[in-house]
Amino acid sequence: MRIGLYTWGSEGDVRPFVALAAGLVREGHDVALGYVAIDGRDWSATCEPLGVRSRAIGVEAVRLARTKKGPHDDVLVGKGNALDQVRVIVEALLDPVVEDLWADAQSTMEGLDVAVVHLLAHPVMSTAIARGVRLATVAPAPVTPSRVFPPMGAPDLGPFNPMTWWLADRVARRWLVPRINTFRVRAGLSPMTQMFSRESPEVALGLTCVSPTLVPRPTDWHGSQVVTGFFDLPAGAHAWRAPDELARFLDAGDAPWLMGFGSMLSIAGDDTAYCVRTMIEAVERAGTRALVQAPWDELPAMPASPRVMRLGRAPHADLLPRCRGMVHHGGAGTTQAACLAGRPSVIVPFLGDQFFWAERLRRLGLAPHAVPRKHLDAERLARAMRSIDTDPNARMRADDIARRMRTEDGVGEAVRRIEALR
Repeated sequence: MRIGLYTWGSEGDVRPFVALAAGLVREGHDVALGYVAIDGRDWSATCEPLGVRSRAIGVEAVRLARTKKGPHDDVLVGKGNALDQVRVIVEALLDPVVEDLWADAQSTMEGLDVAVVHLLAHPVMSTAIARGVRLATVAPAPVTPSRVFPPMGAPDLGPFNPMTWWLADRVARRWLVPRINTFRVRAGLSPMTQMFSRESPEVALGLTCVSPTLVPRPTDWHGSQVVTGFFDLPAGAHAWRAPDELARFLDAGDAPWLMGFGSMLSIAGDDTAYCVRTMIEAVERAGTRALVQAPWDELPAMPASPRVMRLGRAPHADLLPRCRGMVHHGGAGTTQAACLAGRPSVIVPFLGDQFFWAERLRRLGLAPHAVPRKHLDAERLARAMRSIDTDPNARMRADDIARRMRTEDGVGEAVRRIEALR
């Protein structure tokens, strides 16, 4: 099969597509990945060893968008409500690249059997539908209406969740649906009238790339909606060598925490110094040790601490087995990596589905109550870390979840579902 994959977003939006593309290549399919990396990362060095042809889309538009600082920065670091955050993400980070996504889809869609598309890459979806290409969508958290889960970022109201989905759809029809309809009309399609629906005849397959151990498939979903399992990169995909200093630090005391807020520290750059300083102070207050991941070269002088080792980019799969737990932002990939390694979490959600993951892990006993970014301070963070350290059953619960997740094959399940679209 000839399969085109298209994604937009931060590392947590691109990495699953790289993993899926690699799985499809292993099964002999002709695969190409187009991606918009809003954090500016070049993924070619990861893709090439996996046999994945890749191309970056909208590089110049992303560069210009990242240089524009303004009122939206405060919303992106968790100081607005969920709807404001989604609106700002679309305006600041998606709108600048929609024409690039459209142009790329026009030139690459011809001859494809299947297009696998990130849900927010809407110009590509419109092109696939108009060209008669079978369309599969990918979501990192549940985005199909259900009684079981609320919309991302909304509180879980149990049996009243359908009402929340209705409200979310009403809001989306005001500012997101018109954007989508611009490209639908350009592609010769009729305008959309609803954003969130339980089924769509235009979408052949909806892939939610999360672990069913963590998020069981809701029984009220339509048959084309699937919870596949986590899309993890294959072992050995990371070209990383552990520094000697890291080995010495790990051997010098108790297992440390792994701490970092991932792409949140690059998207909301002005907030980075506060977050990193708070993490260091929380380590001191908790009386523990930590590996802190941050863009250290871009930061002003930070407090030095013998309890903290400074790290840049490094694969969580290699680090977590030597750590006691993880403090992170609650991105879908990071959350599932911590669970797969059998480590508890302390989650500091900034926006979107991060709040969903924070609450999900709390209910599973894998994390304490979240420390939202808007309420982040060193004492709150230290208290949450101590609550894990003093819970004798936290590690046992995490180990149990990890054992169950290791029986899953998210990429393999997605590949089988895509192949069934022949």
